[in-house]
Amino acid sequence: MEKRVPTPTTVIRSLTLESNRKTYGPFGMEEGTKYSFPIMEAKIVGFHGSSGWFLDAIGIYVQPISSSQLVQPAQHKFEITEVEINEHFSLGEYGGKDGEPWSETFQAIKQLLIHNDEHRIVSIQMEYVDENGHFVWSNKHGGDEGSPSQVVFEFPNEYLVSIHGYYKSELGTIVIRSLTFETSKTSYGPFGNEDGTNFSFPTAGLKIVGIHGRSNTSHLNAIGLLVTLIQRY
Repeated sequence: MEKRVPTPTTVIRSLTLESNRKTYGPFGMEEGTKYSFPIMEAKIVGFHGSSGWFLDAIGIYVQPISSSQLVQPAQHKFEITEVEINEHFSLGEYGGKDGEPWSETFQAIKQLLIHNDEHRIVSIQMEYVDENGHFVWSNKHGGDEGSPSQVVFEFPNEYLVSIHGYYKSELGTIVIRSLTFETSKTSYGPFGNEDGTNFSFPTAGLKIVGIHGRSNTSHLNAIGLLVTLIQRY
């Protein structure tokens, strides 16, 4: 008799639900790779996922608070037949609350300049196309030390799809330890050390139109994304 060996699979081990009033859960065992959906200026209007014998994956549908549009999720892929809904919102920030807030909005990014040392991301700076169609350099968000790394996109055919990385408490303050940038063509990074708490931004069905965060004169404390919904046909 043939012995059947179970096929390894990834399953959802635990769920915690947060409302505008309280937190419910966790339901299940908090073990494995932690994930979350940080959303601001938006509301959850549906769930999607996959399942067999168990719940294998879960995701959410979101829409801006004042928008009536709902889009379907995609696998980090933007089609030509699409229309942007002219309203952007934040997916939230990962990292700490120290430092000064900053925000950069754009049509597209041309290049990124990242400085890091062995403990943290020191700074981030970007060249992008602004709302008037001009190439501009942002301010340097963070400090002047660390080793520089330059990321040049194949503009205009390559665009930013997501950011993921790690954050950790260092000497009493939370800092961004590592950043990886995912584009429509490839991934750049990781820059810094992948140590601490992992984070990523779910961007299916969304276009990135800005990066925001917090920083001081020595390092990057937090990072987040501004996005807009895309209606497909």
